[in-house]
Amino acid sequence: MELSGEGGFLIFEFDNALVRLENDETGKWVERSYRNEPLSQFYDDVLDLQESFDAWIGVWNNFVTQVSTSE
Repeated sequence: MELSGEGGFLIFEFDNALVRLENDETGKWVERSYRNEPLSQFYDDVLDLQESFDAWIGVWNNFVTQVSTSE
């Protein structure tokens, strides 16, 4: 999160991450690569920013848990 006035930015940074995902149509696992460019979303209200940040932390924690249990 990066605060800016009454709101702020939610910033995602992908450090050339390789992610294995299951293709819904074929059922096969494929690797996806994400660029090393940050993505950002501006929120007018810091409470909305905090809520989205917390939600994405939950998504990330679920992802990490699933990846670690599938290995």
